[in-house]
Amino acid sequence: MTTDFSEGSIPVTYREVYAICSHNDEPIHKDVYQKLLAQCKLSSDILKLIWDLVGPSEGIVTRTNLYKTLALVAWAQQGKKPCNKLFETFNGKEYPIPQLGDLSPVKNLKIYYSLQKNPAVLGLTYLDITQLDTINVELAPEKKGIFLKHSEYIVTSQRCNSKVTRRYNDFVALYELLLSRFPYRIIPRLPPKRIVSDAHFLESRRRGLHRWLTLISRHPAICHDGLLMFFLTEQGTDIQYRIRDIFRRAPDEFMTSDHAANAKVLL
Repeated sequence: MTTDFSEGSIPVTYREVYAICSHNDEPIHKDVYQKLLAQCKLSSDILKLIWDLVGPSEGIVTRTNLYKTLALVAWAQQGKKPCNKLFETFNGKEYPIPQLGDLSPVKNLKIYYSLQKNPAVLGLTYLDITQLDTINVELAPEKKGIFLKHSEYIVTSQRCNSKVTRRYNDFVALYELLLSRFPYRIIPRLPPKRIVSDAHFLESRRRGLHRWLTLISRHPAICHDGLLMFFLTEQGTDIQYRIRDIFRRAPDEFMTSDHAANAKVLL
């Protein structure tokens, strides 16, 4: 399909979406493109039709491919059947703007593939890192054990759309497993534990746990690991024991990396 996109016909939104999907103006990864399509809230038949019309070849999606996709999605959302004729008969000032919703999952996947391509180059701005996730840690209503009361924390993750309850020892288990899983990275230390604590200490530790988990969840490599995903999403009790049982034998990241065989190239 040879559609002519003149500069005056392209909405600013198209360029913004391209910046979200493309790493350093490179062609868009096929999986990132598919993740974008999944945000459009269209039926699978319509999405397949758009895919066939745009025709990204060999897993490569160019800027023009993306612009065509956005226009077809917008028309489909208006109730029109995607086809080439819509471009041929278009006479408006700007191509239509699709409703895409939250594109954070698209951007996160783009970041993931850019890191897989070259782990020695971060290629992220501070804003990119802050958008990887938003974590909140709050003290839960106090509970009492048989001998001593213990504190629990309500942990929420915007990226995972999750809300779980965790104890301090659950954070300790995650910290120890992260040290084993990522031995070549700097893992920040947890705030301290105290047997006898008051309200001031509990609030100070809550803030410390919030900062700590935010740093971990916004780490470009760690944020995609199944260990962290388990901690942020798994429901139930005894998390400190279950997470150790599942991940204690997991190899470190270097042993499972595609770059391990070519390590000398990175030196």
